[in-house]
Amino acid sequence: MKRLGLATLGLALSVGLGGLAPTALAAARPRAALITLDMLSAQQGWAMNTAGQVLKTTDGGRRWTNIGSPALAKAIQRAAKDGSFYLEGPNPGGNVVASQGNGTLAAFPNPWTAWFTLPVAGDALQVWHTGDGGQQWTRTVIHQVAPGGSMGLSDIAAVGNRDAWVMAATQGLAGHVEFRVWRTDVQHPEWQAVSQGAAPNTAGLAFATGAVGVLAEGSNIVYGPHSAALSVTTNGGSVWRSPQQRLPLLPGNWATTVLDPIVVPHTQESIVAVLMQPPFPSKTAPLKTWWRLAESINGGQTWQMLPTTPDPVLADPPNLIMQSWITPRIGWVVVGARLFQTTDAGHHWVNNPLPPGTVINMNQISVTQGFVLMRQGRQTIIYRTQDSGRQWSRVATTPDTRRL
Repeated sequence: MKRLGLATLGLALSVGLGGLAPTALAAARPRAALITLDMLSAQQGWAMNTAGQVLKTTDGGRRWTNIGSPALAKAIQRAAKDGSFYLEGPNPGGNVVASQGNGTLAAFPNPWTAWFTLPVAGDALQVWHTGDGGQQWTRTVIHQVAPGGSMGLSDIAAVGNRDAWVMAATQGLAGHVEFRVWRTDVQHPEWQAVSQGAAPNTAGLAFATGAVGVLAEGSNIVYGPHSAALSVTTNGGSVWRSPQQRLPLLPGNWATTVLDPIVVPHTQESIVAVLMQPPFPSKTAPLKTWWRLAESINGGQTWQMLPTTPDPVLADPPNLIMQSWITPRIGWVVVGARLFQTTDAGHHWVNNPLPPGTVINMNQISVTQGFVLMRQGRQTIIYRTQDSGRQWSRVATTPDTRRL
């Protein structure tokens, strides 16, 4: 990503597209494979497919309506053709879903609001926004979005209809990147660069309120007992500082990776997964990864490990660990092909089987109900459970037709 002075370099172009009505298709089953799924309730949710369509459901995922404007669809297809946006098929973590995976390109904070980011020409970012369920879309272009060279990673977080943040970072050399954070809100509708800094590697951010946020700074190749990299803000991203108390790690020296933060809905509780690897693995034993879930109940200022960790030693370090929490006590975690559930804030975990295939996204919507988007061969399938994962029913199948 890039470098430059903070001031107004990216406040560039804001174009209202409200007059471009979305392609009002009748609700139907998607004709292209879904690459992300974000169910907000048992009935309402957002999705996107390999054709670049933005989709919405109001009946639990059985039928979907294309609510993206024609201009947005063309922008997505153009970015995919240029190689700056990946539409070739679903990968674990989704390609655009907020709160899951590295480099999120979209945020769906409620049933009416969606934020999309699309890289443009290596040093700019289009931000698309709807606050009325897709009836109208606006587009803003942020120029010189990251400090330094060409953009290698962008991440978006949102709280409601008007508060949103974009983090953009450089490509990075030797495990080091520079990043810039942009913000829009009711008082400042144009995107403003509010801060910039450096991180050991990649980064992801999440906000609990318009002021309180957490920035996970990815991999730290410096071995040490306190090498987990993470910053917090209490003023909407203008100033980022280390927590008052560092992330607690297991005793000893570790190379660490802090994965994307999750904010428990309607709280200031944040949860991150921390991967730990020994600096000098045995020559005869395969390298293993230890991991823990760390939580903060005060906006990231102090942290503690959850009492227990499901499957705490992994043979291979995962690219991501999916989390979904509905209260500070009730959460689901996907590690590889296994789903773990807790109802007592991590004191105990229950492992229930998932449908066959590769998990793309996972959403918990109540104590017992949730959805997973699975990849099976050249198609994606939406499954739903109403008994905490003991049984799964197929909701919809989307073929990987690549285009409509």
